[in-house]
Amino acid sequence: MAEDGKNILKVYDMLGNLVYTKTYNSLEIRINDLNLKRGHYILNVFTSSGKTNKEIIIVE
Repeated sequence: MAEDGKNILKVYDMLGNLVYTKTYNSLEIRINDLNLKRGHYILNVFTSSGKTNKEIIIVE
């Protein structure tokens, strides 16, 4: 879990490689700001209340 007020985003490619990680003070994260290449990714978001996983596909 993340510290109070801090949120951690970790992005993995489909091979399990960590391609991006950042700590945010906000729960709002813009995917366009990550500069990910086309492909399939797993997002792990850690907050003080737990962890959420999301799968995304970048097509452009």
